[in-house]
Amino acid sequence: MTATYFFLLVTRLPVNTATLHLGITLLWGNYGLSTIVVYTTAMDCVRKGYEGTDFTIQTVITHLSGMIMAVGAGKLAGTFGYDRLFLTEIFIAFTSLIYILIAFRKKNSHNNETKHIG
Repeated sequence: MTATYFFLLVTRLPVNTATLHLGITLLWGNYGLSTIVVYTTAMDCVRKGYEGTDFTIQTVITHLSGMIMAVGAGKLAGTFGYDRLFLTEIFIAFTSLIYILIAFRKKNSHNNETKHIG
């Protein structure tokens, strides 16, 4: 949603203080919500007795990959323009959404089958 807003901001919408503030609000709001999902998922994927170590490693990987993506995004925007950057982000977000819907549907249907059997 945020990438779509910024794509529209650089291609169609007027850029002013209000539209920029809305974009920043969307960006940080979505970042906060996604952080909850990432950290909750990370805590679900830790080994017993190594929770702190595993969570710390996962957090470091998340932040390191974020920095690498920021550098790549800057290079992409510098080379092809911000409109192409935001289109790429929209594609990545849509692909991720489809993957998550498929992955969690399979996981949930497997859990439901297990509950009905036992």
